[in-house]
Amino acid sequence: DLADTTLKPSAVYLMCGTNNVNSVYYGSKDVKSAEEDIIKVICYLRDVFPSAKIYIINLLPRYKLGRTDIAHEINRKLKHYCGNNSLTFMETLHLFNLKNGYRRNEFFVPSTSNIEDNCHLNKVGVTRLGKFLKYWAHQHVH
Repeated sequence: DLADTTLKPSAVYLMCGTNNVNSVYYGSKDVKSAEEDIIKVICYLRDVFPSAKIYIINLLPRYKLGRTDIAHEINRKLKHYCGNNSLTFMETLHLFNLKNGYRRNEFFVPSTSNIEDNCHLNKVGVTRLGKFLKYWAHQHVH
């Protein structure tokens, strides 16, 4: 519960915006409003945890090209925002993409009738991200 004022984390890691990519793709939202939605969450976290270092994790790569382009555009804007607001933008695409930029699908839940875009990490993907975050925290959080 973020309203619990007894929480005093030294670091907060935020990965959000996955559903915003689909909203932009289907036209119910534009990239600017998707970015603004994420920034609202960031500002809320800064208000609730003023002494915590906030780390923004990039949106994960998509399987479909139109959605990949949207995710890249939102990531670009978030990285710019982070640079202008003393926040750290964490690049994790190297964990889930091949060197040629194509996504490594073995880390994602396959498409089903319920999850069309397979943009959610599977157990192996979550483990991979978790190990990276643990390494990152060991190197950067004091």
